Amino acid sequence: MPTLEQLEVSLNPGTGGPLGLDIGMGIDFSTESTAQLEAIFGFGELDELPRLLNENLPFRYPNNAPRGRGNAFVDVLIVIDQKGRVRVVEVYEFSHRELLQAAEQHVERFRFSTPLRNGKPVSAKYRWRLEIPLR
Repeated sequence: MPTLEQLEVSLNPGTGGPLGLDIGMGIDFSTESTAQLEAIFGFGELDELPRLLNENLPFRYPNNAPRGRGNAFVDVLIVIDQKGRVRVVEVYEFSHRELLQAAEQHVERFRFSTPLRNGKPVSAKYRWRLEIPLR
């Protein structure tokens, strides 16, 4: 019967540390752990900046939206997944509480090109300040 450690290695190949192959050529054959592969990267760590694919989405004002001149804002942290979908994970600040839910829903309707790091799709995080014209 295999040991528990042998079973774990057979079920999780490639999630360990370095392979230990040192042939004096300066090549690193270490593998990334599952946690590292699922990490969320900042825009500065990506191969290129993800492009916004659908930038002209109309904002859906709620019935109780404030009126006036100027702009409202919502400052959020978003995560762009490996398929370019957006999720709001944190709201840092906002100017009008009445627009908060509508702004989060608006941001989550956007789509980006796939974030890439070392040529592979990854998730990326970005702090985004959404400016909303008051009507």
